Amino acid sequence: MGRCETGLSLYFHKAGPCGDLIHGVGDSFFVGSIEVILPVMADTVSLEGARTLGFFQAAFGLGAMVMAVFLSIRTLSGKEKPALFGSVFIIGVIFLTTGMAGIDENLVAGFYISMIFLFGCCILCAGVSFRTLLQKRMENEYAGRVFAVAGTVGNGSIPGAMILYGVMLEHYSFQGLLMVSGLVLMPLSLMSFFLFKEKIYGRTGEALSKPRAEY
Repeated sequence: MGRCETGLSLYFHKAGPCGDLIHGVGDSFFVGSIEVILPVMADTVSLEGARTLGFFQAAFGLGAMVMAVFLSIRTLSGKEKPALFGSVFIIGVIFLTTGMAGIDENLVAGFYISMIFLFGCCILCAGVSFRTLLQKRMENEYAGRVFAVAGTVGNGSIPGAMILYGVMLEHYSFQGLLMVSGLVLMPLSLMSFFLFKEKIYGRTGEALSKPRAEY
């Protein structure tokens, strides 16, 4: 129990309020929301709802896989902060654009699938960037506890998002929810980008990048 409390305190201390918020709403939370919205979207925009949903799910998974391969080739070292908040901003743009597109079965093959593919790319990039930033701010002896808490917080937000969006979809269209989500995410990501301070073991990255004096 004591280790769990230590992990919680370290997680929220090291991640900071902005980092934790972006991880929650920009990564796992919106994975949960899209899991609820995709079936409704597929059924609304196409007469072949099950088949369309299969294409949507495949596009999301393919986007995540392509980004994973890209990040294994091109390092994000030193660019984690813009990658994290930039990904969340792009997710906001994707949500807003998709919500404004309206309902048109002719858009399924191109536009909708492309947007979901990009969403998968951004979700993976945001998750990797956040965990890398957190790792840089964490001493090795506490890493296991903190990442366990981070995983619990992230995974716990998925069912919460599914319940919340499921209830809201009973009263509002998926287009409206996507537009509102996008309008919230874009300014939130910009604000958090400027408020988030990169630190390593409690010190700024600039300080650690300077060569140490020789004695």
